[in-house]
Amino acid sequence: MRKNILATLVLFLILLSQAIAGEQSIKDFAYDLEKLFSIEARRTLEVGDVTHFTRQINTNGTAEASYHPLLNTIFLKTENLIQTGFMSYNVKSITLLKSEQPLVYPVKISTIFHELGHSEMDQFILNGITSEDRMILQLYKNEFVPWSKKNYPGVNPKTLFQEVYGYYRGNIIETLFADKTNIEILNGYNIYQHRCFLSFYLKKVIGTLSREEFGQILFPVNDPSWEEKYRNRVLPRYVFIEGKDIDLMKNPNDPFKDSWKRALWYYFSVNYHPPTNTRELAMFYKDNHTDRNFIKECRNKMWDEFHASR
Repeated sequence: MRKNILATLVLFLILLSQAIAGEQSIKDFAYDLEKLFSIEARRTLEVGDVTHFTRQINTNGTAEASYHPLLNTIFLKTENLIQTGFMSYNVKSITLLKSEQPLVYPVKISTIFHELGHSEMDQFILNGITSEDRMILQLYKNEFVPWSKKNYPGVNPKTLFQEVYGYYRGNIIETLFADKTNIEILNGYNIYQHRCFLSFYLKKVIGTLSREEFGQILFPVNDPSWEEKYRNRVLPRYVFIEGKDIDLMKNPNDPFKDSWKRALWYYFSVNYHPPTNTRELAMFYKDNHTDRNFIKECRNKMWDEFHASR
């Protein structure tokens, strides 16, 4: 009885705080995400405007985050939040998350973006707000639900679809981070130690490029792997529901369909306008990498030393 009363009180307080909470709880996070990966902030702000953020109630829990559909509330660890009022919080900027937790901040970003997907699903997709929302809604009703019931009879189809979408969004962030790291390694930049080095690729091109060209963010021109579309690369194989891993490819004769994967990417691309492949991400960093001036200074020194010794 006491537990029920406490739970009701907590929910009431959260509802009250939602009424007085500011609309821009995700603003700093959204704009930093745009700077980091060219994921347009506008849509993240739209989702954030209808989402409440608060601290986890169960401090002994191991989960990084959770989402409550009835309250449209994302619960995060206090280390990822800045308190702005009574039970009201802003999500920390990516800049702050990186400075405080440099080794794990990519996981934090992926998790937050995952949870925002649950709110986007509830508030936009399942309400069919736009034509793109209605496209995904019809896919869910007409194709995904029968497939889910057939292959995962013990799992609620809506819950599975919610988690597929959340993990899909998280996998986008993970893929972009992996590509960012590869771009930086190819360009001889150690982001953790904030130092430059002459990578294998730079050794190949230092003698063929001008000083100005060598000072830029570089990428291979004829490498097919850098052209492969994210729409073909992004999709988690497993989703985690109520303590169990769900294998989306469990049935080799009836796996998660490629057409659904393409539909999810189309929806994401229309709303967030991300890079479509590694090359486009590298081109974005050419003018927007936060350390591009430091990299250019290092490269100029490398180029001068190399050509002075010839």
